[in-house]
Parts: sequence; C-alpha cells; structure tokens
Amino acid sequence: MKLITKYNSNHIRGYESNSLFPQLINRRQILELTSKRFSESLPASTSYSKVSKNKSVRNNEVSQNQLRIIGKSICNGSYQSSSVMDCSNTSFNTTKEPKQTDHYSNLRITYLNSINVHQNLIKYSTSPVIIGHGTYSNVYKGQLFNKEVAVKRFNKSKESSVNKKNLLHEGIMSLQLRHENIIQLLGVICNDKDSFYALIFEYMNLGSLESYILNSHNSISTAFILSITNEVGNALCYMHDRGIVHLDVKSSNILLTNHPCKIRAKLADLGFAQKLVPHNSSKILSIRGTPAWMAPEILVKRKRIYMYPSADIYSFGILLWQLFERKEPYKDLSIGEVYEFKAKNHHPELSSLFTSALKEILLLCWYLDPFSRPSIREILKKMNSCMGSNNEEYNLSLS
Repeated sequence: MKLITKYNSNHIRGYESNSLFPQLINRRQILELTSKRFSESLPASTSYSKVSKNKSVRNNEVSQNQLRIIGKSICNGSYQSSSVMDCSNTSFNTTKEPKQTDHYSNLRITYLNSINVHQNLIKYSTSPVIIGHGTYSNVYKGQLFNKEVAVKRFNKSKESSVNKKNLLHEGIMSLQLRHENIIQLLGVICNDKDSFYALIFEYMNLGSLESYILNSHNSISTAFILSITNEVGNALCYMHDRGIVHLDVKSSNILLTNHPCKIRAKLADLGFAQKLVPHNSSKILSIRGTPAWMAPEILVKRKRIYMYPSADIYSFGILLWQLFERKEPYKDLSIGEVYEFKAKNHHPELSSLFTSALKEILLLCWYLDPFSRPSIREILKKMNSCMGSNNEEYNLSLS
C-alpha cells in the first residue's frame, strides 16, 4: 500500500513497506523530520526549544522536546482552539487553519497519522475476549496482521469528546516513553463517525502482576520480587528523569510476558500520567486513581504540587508490600475508611515476612513528608543491597 503525505517533499515521501503497519510512515522517517536539517528550518521566533538532536534509533526513543512540538497542548492537558485535533476516520486534522505554527501542526499531524490504524484491520475471535478493564475502557485481545495485540477500547457510554481526550492524552504519553519496561504503543484508532476510540498495545501473554500474585499456583521467590521491582523501578526512573509521573502505579497496571530465562514486567496504563508542573499549588478538582494505592497527600490534600515523583514512590512501597504479603492492600476497608486511615498517616501492617532492612525501605517509601521520600534510584539501590545479598528463597505461598 502506498501512502502519500504532504509535507515539504524534501522531508517526507510516500513509500512501499511490508512492515507491521504497511500503510504508515515508519519511525525512521519521523526521526528524519526531527533531524538537524528540520530543526534548523523552524522559525527563529518560536518559543519552543530546538528539537533535541540526541535521538536513539535503537530504542526508537522520541525526546521530550520533539513531543512538545508534536503535541504541546495534549501533553499539558490544555486544548487551545488553534491546536485541538479532529480525528476523522483515518487521519488527524487541525480544526483551525494554522497561522504561524505550520511546522508544529504538520509535524504533529504527521506523527499521529503515522500510527493511525483503521478499525477493520483488527481481527477478534468469534466471542471477543476481555483481558482487562478500567473505569473508562475495556481491553480486548485481537490480531493485527497476524500479530497478537491488546486493544484498549474506550467505553461508548462516555461522551465522545471525553474519550477522544483520554485517547490523545494516553497516546501522546505512550509515544513519549519508549522503554523496555513500559508497554509499547503500536497504533491508535480514532473514528469520530462511529465514536470508536482505541489504543493498540503489544500483547503481554501472562496478564497482570496482580493476577499472578493472587494465583496460589504461582511460586514467588526473592529473586522474582527483586527482578519485578527492578524492572518497574527502571521504568519509573525513566519517567521521572523526563519530568513525568505515573500516578497510578499498582500491580494491575504491571503486565507480564515470557522472556528468555525469566518473566519480564512492563508498566502500563499512562492514562493518569502527568508532566511535572513545579510550584503549582492549585486544587485537584477530581481525584483519579485507586485510593488504596494513592499517596495520602494527593488523596487528602488534593493539590497539584503533590503530583510529584514521591507519589509514585509511595505506590511503589505498596507494590513491594503486596509482593511479599500476596493480598490486596486494605481489602477489608471501604473507600471512606481508607481515606481516614491515610489521613492519620497509617500504612499497611508489616509482618514477620519483612526483614528489618525491608521494613526500613517501606517506611521510607511511606514517609509522611513526600518531599523527604527517597528517589526511586535510592530505593532500588537499598533493595538490591539488602535482598541481592540474601540467597534465601522465600517461596511465598497464599495461606
């Protein structure tokens, strides 16, 4: 299939391909758009930083500066009339004719078009299999060009404008974050006519870490816990270094797949992720997340200044606790009771399963002052120090 895209013929051309998405612009061409030649063609009057030249072709990594240009309004959560996108059946278009921002609008449209897939290309079994669900969406197992994929379809019960906003937010966040321990976005489906909005992700055949932990047939060793926490921690390091917080770290948002000699974990669901906004003390109008896993300062104080990496550190502590205890945090408490519990700075009970060193790590994760909590790098260093030297296999089982 041939694709013809209008964008300065010097920069992008139609082409033939036998890749996973034969009708799409490949990532090498997108990187060409962000090359030195392209960055030098940007207007001198722009308020944006120059496009980063530190590109990683091997990891298909797109820098923050590149994504600011691709979707500045989406990343910041502010949709200005001059940059709101209208997603028609198979392409993205700006709703307003660009004036002095042609470079940014065209690059943004080009990138979004490059991963836009027609919904009829996704094949499902006779009875579609739901492999996950959330507040705003269900996840189905499907096939795209004979490759197994996970299709996150936003519920039609929601207003289409809300679904489109959620899709664009999570899609752009996923495009920014290319890491081996973060779930990979393969494509989007944005169909206004049928109000069909979906994100296409790589398929993780072992399901969620939560299901794995709560399955009594699965043995969990110290080596497994250390491997999982290192991989999730590496994903968080990568995000925090780029000024992004996940804000919904929990075992159901960590997916597992078989990998040679081990199980690999990947952090998923970037729907609540936010870019850091320093010194923003405005109120959070609506809390989104899972109270049992949320940092108390966000749940109780509800200020944007607390949307900080330390909130992910708190949730990471709950994750570590669950890996040892193999049960849901605060399972017997109502949401109101969880709120009161956290307002008093209480935390899950630490049983004899935890060594004194591990208890110290967990208490650091749950420290009352969020800005005094250690970074994820410091937590991983302490964990590898106390658990890596311990050859004892816990082989935790459900009672």
